[in-house]
Amino acid sequence: FMFSLEMLEREYDMASPEGKTDFFKETARRLLAFEDELERNNYIEAVASAYKVSRESLEKLVAKTAVNSGMAKPASRPRRAEGAAKEKHREDGILTSQKALLTWMIEDEKLFGKISSYIHPDDFSPGIYRKVAELLYEQYDNGGLNPAGILNHFTEEADHREAASLFNTKIRQLKTKEEEEQALKEIILRVKSHSIDERTRELDPADMAGLQSLMGEKRKLEGLRTLHISID
Repeated sequence: FMFSLEMLEREYDMASPEGKTDFFKETARRLLAFEDELERNNYIEAVASAYKVSRESLEKLVAKTAVNSGMAKPASRPRRAEGAAKEKHREDGILTSQKALLTWMIEDEKLFGKISSYIHPDDFSPGIYRKVAELLYEQYDNGGLNPAGILNHFTEEADHREAASLFNTKIRQLKTKEEEEQALKEIILRVKSHSIDERTRELDPADMAGLQSLMGEKRKLEGLRTLHISID
């Protein structure tokens, strides 16, 4: 890697501020190619030492490059009123998908094991959805699903009613096994993708460990798109 940077230097005017800046921007982009966080940090330190720049400045540049390339996102700005309705509709669709997924899991324990390979409790929206998922996964790990036991955790009438609705959501009439498998895959992808988007939106650009984790999640998501999920 260090040798490749020596070759890269020849493409830039290292005597000018502009050339040197462009060189470090390209270096930051290449540093992001290291998937292992420890390895990337070691190279950041080596580059900073070799080119007489502060490690902190180089880390910030790498984080900024990640933001610009879509691997991380800056803090979101307040949404305009005209965009709020669309966002609300999207959020409602995500919640419906989460409800349908929980219904599937509670109705077919065989599917639970397959779904839980891709979806975890923290992929559900905070609040009742995530709490129900946490309790459901805990029951599964302990050997049996008991929806009534989960509902007993919610003593407020409104919370109890909403929790109960999470186990009785159908997205549409599915007539064939193939349709059901396709619908299940689409819902898993939608829920997982939304979870990654939310964590990316909340990620501090300077959080290299968090960035590393999200990069791994995104790779898994892309791999999931090509898999066949059987309901048998």
